[in-house]
Amino acid sequence: MEVVTNNNFFDENEIDFKLIKESIINFKLWEISNQQIEYVCRLGSGSLCRVYKGRLNKKPIAIKVFSPIRLEEFKTEFLMMQSLRSSPFLISFYGVSIVEEPQKQCYCIITEFCSRDSLYHIMTDKTIELGWNRFFQFSMQIILGLQSLHNRKPKPIVHRDVTSLNILVNEDWECKISNFSASRFNCLNTEYINSNNHNKSFAFCSPESSDFQDNDDDDDDYDNNNNNNFLSLSSSSSSSSSSSSSSSSPPLTSKSDIYSFGIIMFELISRIINGEYSHPFSEFKEIKNDFQLMLSSKNGLRPSLPNLCPQPIEKLYKLCVDQSPLNRPSCEEVIMSLNQIRSFYLIPQTKKSWDKLVLKK
Repeated sequence: MEVVTNNNFFDENEIDFKLIKESIINFKLWEISNQQIEYVCRLGSGSLCRVYKGRLNKKPIAIKVFSPIRLEEFKTEFLMMQSLRSSPFLISFYGVSIVEEPQKQCYCIITEFCSRDSLYHIMTDKTIELGWNRFFQFSMQIILGLQSLHNRKPKPIVHRDVTSLNILVNEDWECKISNFSASRFNCLNTEYINSNNHNKSFAFCSPESSDFQDNDDDDDDYDNNNNNNFLSLSSSSSSSSSSSSSSSSPPLTSKSDIYSFGIIMFELISRIINGEYSHPFSEFKEIKNDFQLMLSSKNGLRPSLPNLCPQPIEKLYKLCVDQSPLNRPSCEEVIMSLNQIRSFYLIPQTKKSWDKLVLKK
């Protein structure tokens, strides 16, 4: 099978998978035999894993296959997903599995399959018409998904990688937040979360993220700090690294996710009014690399909404991407604003004027 025979996977001869399996909390409760899984086709690949479409008991599923070098990301995502309460706007978690062959063993996350791919792919597909109804629908579903993370008890979760690529859309046009390998618990039961995981979606990173982004020496490195709070498999060296780096990392809160949500708002608004997708910050030709992008964001630069953007929506966008996390709204405040703006939009005169702004192909 392609998943286990591909030579691009890391050579894990020195890894004790039996020890790892026994070390991960609740692994056995969620384990699905690989013999129960039918692999259909490969959907894509990234720096963390490969993603396949498959079937489990004749039900379509998505299979994320992590190579051994990405074990920490697998542990983090498994930890987060098995702890999430049910929400219609979070990707459904079915279980975990192991692909085993001589000298080749990889861990898999099994989730629901979303047939329409990501929100990013929908926005970049010019054959799909998007209007204000879809804007309100998608925005509300995403913020409700974030609300279920931020309000989780007893430990809230900050996603830290909210991007349009990580918002999956199912056959019924429902948005599902996915990809929790960068997420963290608020393990101290306080508002702030200190972590130096390197989020790679720079255009969606909040300004306060830039302090630790600039210290990223290797795009492929992943720091597993704080994982040993939840998973027993750890080394003394990683523990000391965690304590030393924690003090130098800036505070990240749920408001960092709100900033990312604001950038997704920009993507949707631009697509609706301009009729084509615009990458965040692409208007600024002087920005040549990720470092310049993060520095510009830290200095207050933001993607510019189309000139014709309705004022209430523009106001909410600017609040979400405010420079200060304290000035950004909570999920509850965003939900309230979206409901108020949608009610205003549904007034016949307003709807007529706003709908004229939508560029249809």
